[in-house]
Amino acid sequence: MSTKTQTPKPAARREVELAKPIIQGGREYSPGGKDKPRLTEAQIARLSESGHIATGGKTAKQEG
Repeated sequence: MSTKTQTPKPAARREVELAKPIIQGGREYSPGGKDKPRLTEAQIARLSESGHIATGGKTAKQEG
């Protein structure tokens, strides 16, 4: 029997272009701002439905 515990990998995140301002982690991100939020696929899906993510699904970088 192994005593090692498996640590789950954090969800992959990617930077996205915003269409509307959002607040994440206590920081406000605005469309066209120099800092872009790094979001998980689930967050991107929810924010796309509400119109906060720019159309066309532009992404700046993917981090995995």
